[in-house]
Amino acid sequence: MKKYIGLIFVFTFISQSCLSETMKINSEALNRNIDIYITDYVNKIKETKKAEIFGYSPEGGIITADFDKEMNILYFKAYLFFETGKIKYECYCVEDDIKYFFKTTYRYNLPIYDENSEIISEETEEMIILKNRIYRFNSEENEYNLFENDRYLSLILEFIEIVK
Repeated sequence: MKKYIGLIFVFTFISQSCLSETMKINSEALNRNIDIYITDYVNKIKETKKAEIFGYSPEGGIITADFDKEMNILYFKAYLFFETGKIKYECYCVEDDIKYFFKTTYRYNLPIYDENSEIISEETEEMIILKNRIYRFNSEENEYNLFENDRYLSLILEFIEIVK
């Protein structure tokens, strides 16, 4: 099933244009494909691991990852904490060269540890990583555009190594 879902992702995106800087998408089809993958991923979880993350933020962080029976990573969620905010990274590893990636930045009015702190803003970036090229979702145009900053590629690999 994993290969089938990967093919759906590849078809959804690459069929639009192999070397394009922009990929038009069908949001309805993409959401359906993601839902199918997530359902399949949940059924394949064999082990979950957690680890602390150091050196990426002043307040530390934590990562949780789900693995299949061959110990291939299926999904990870990492939090980096700051005094008045946090960043959440989520990554579904559809195949070795296809990943569905989110970065959500939360900002608080007071330090996180204060019981009166509240989220004052939340910003999410949605990306697809195909063959080590990152495409960031542009909701206004309903398309994924090539994202030249590849810092997320190394970050994903570093996080995976931390939790293994």
